[in-house]
Parts: sequence; structure tokens; C-alpha cells
Amino acid sequence: MYPLFVCAVVSFATALDRLWAIVIATRRNETLIKSARDLLLKGDIDGALSLCADTPGPISSMIASGVKARNLAAADVERAMQEMAMKQLPLLSERLSVLDTVITLAPLLGLLGTVTGMIRAFHVVASMNSLGTPTAITGGVSEALIATAAGLTIAVTTLPVYNFLTERVKGDIGAMELHAAEVLNILATRAPGQPDEKPVSRRARFKTAPVQFKRARIEIIPMIDTIFFLLVFFMITSLAMQPMAAPKVHLPTSASATDRPQNKVIVTVTATGDYYVDRQKVSETDIRALIQAKVQQDPGVTVILNCDKDQHIAQFVRAFDLVKQSNAATVMIATTPEAPGGNP
Repeated sequence: MYPLFVCAVVSFATALDRLWAIVIATRRNETLIKSARDLLLKGDIDGALSLCADTPGPISSMIASGVKARNLAAADVERAMQEMAMKQLPLLSERLSVLDTVITLAPLLGLLGTVTGMIRAFHVVASMNSLGTPTAITGGVSEALIATAAGLTIAVTTLPVYNFLTERVKGDIGAMELHAAEVLNILATRAPGQPDEKPVSRRARFKTAPVQFKRARIEIIPMIDTIFFLLVFFMITSLAMQPMAAPKVHLPTSASATDRPQNKVIVTVTATGDYYVDRQKVSETDIRALIQAKVQQDPGVTVILNCDKDQHIAQFVRAFDLVKQSNAATVMIATTPEAPGGNP
């Protein structure tokens, strides 16, 4: 995370520096060009040079170089302005490569943090003492995910700033070429370079050296497989190391009956799934009402549940639940006595 923090600071500082430099270099260009054009058309060469000297920036330096070479041929004036433009252009695009480097480096540093987090998680798995503590694994996984998120955040926030600054520099370069052509036309028309050269009134097409800007992009392809494997690893290990504990249930106490109850109600579930209360065949919905009526008559009545051994256990559980819903104080389950040999 420390290298990622350095990348964030460098990106922020570089973006502010470049934005301020571009604004300072281009904020008075339109006023400069208009004033310089008026002075040159009036023939006030010293005034134009003084104006360029008082207005720092790449365009003023380029115009001043053309004005100083006004007595040369038009081609030489153009070369002088191009030479000055080539010196000034790097000042506009200076340190933009730092932002491009941050955009590429930050996701890779995040990937490095992902890998180190996975190594830490694997060390935890290899340790037998940590198998019962899932939080030991989640620490490594959290380290990996935080590093990846930080790297992507830095790259994502730096990318639009870099694209904005590069497009701004391209626009300034185009403006320099346009304004240089305007000044070159004025100089070529008013000041022929050689005695035998006639004044010309052509439209000059000034062109600076092409400046190539690398198109930055966020490298996330190496992260895809790693992050996918990390998530699968996290889910599998978390499930494997999490102790499976059922919720606590407080069940009523039970004991083997030794005495036969005198006042009792027998609920029988036959092999065919029929229900009987004592000897009366009833439906499933009537069991609770019948037993509740008997409990109201005698609160100490004992309910004996008798289920055929060939009946499914779910049928017995359903009958037992209905009996308990009737608020019977005592519920007994009839079982087959164990045979002397151990088999019922």
C-alpha cells in the first residue's frame, strides 16, 4: 500500500502542476495575438517584441523569433519559428508521461498486493493450527482485495485527467500553428527578405513537428484470472473452515414409564396412514380439537402416541406435533418391548 500511496500523491501533484502550467501558458494567447497582429500591421516592430517579452509563453516566444528574423527570406522566417516551436512544445507536454506511468503501474501494484495476500492465505491454510479460525484466512484475502481496489481506483481517477491534459496540449499545438501562420503571412507580406524578392501575400501553412502522445489504458487483463481464483479460494476455504453448528433447541425431558396411566387418550397412526383417537377414526385436522377437549375435562390426562412400525417417520412426527399443540401435560410413546436376545 505504500507504493500505491506514493503513486496517488505523484499523480495528484503532477496533474495539478501540468494543469497550472498549461493555463498559465495559454491564458492570454488571444489577447497577445490580436495585439501583436495590430502592431505588426502598423509596422511597430519594437512594440511587438516588447509585447512578446512581457507575455511569457510558447506562442509569444515563437512570434518573437519570427519577428527577429523578419529581414530574412520567408522560408527562413518559417524555419526560425518552427525551431522555437520545437523548443516550446516539450514544455507543454512535460511530465505527462508520469501520469501515463501511474495509470499502468498502479493496477500492477494492486495485482502484486493480490498475489502477496494469496500467499499469506495459503500459509494460513498450510498451518494446521489455523484451520479452526476462518478469520486468519480472511485477513490475507482482505489484504489482496484492498490492494487491488486501491490500484484500480488510482488508475481510474488518473486516466481521465491524463486524457484531458493530452487533448488540451493537442489543442494548444493546433492554436500555435494557426497563430504562427497568421504572423508569418504578415511578416512575409510586409518585409521581403532579399532585395530582388517581391512582397508576397500568400497564405502560409505553418506546421510544427508532430507530437505523439501515448494512449494510456488500464491493464486489468492479468488481474482477471487471479481475482477469480482468489474469490473461489475464499469461498471454498471459508465453507471448509467454518464449524457447522446447529441452533440450540430446548427439548422436553423424557423418561421410561413404569406405571400404566389410569386416565389416558391413545392416538394411533396405522400403517395405511389412518388416525384414531382411542378407537374412533378421525381426520388429521380433528386430532388437536379432540385432545384439547379431553385436556379441558381432565388436565392430568396422559396422551399415548402409538404409531405402526411400517409407517414413515414423517407421519409420526406430524402426529406428535398435533398432540403437543393440544397442550397435553404428559405425552407417552408406545414402543415394542425388547426381546431377550436384544432384538425387538
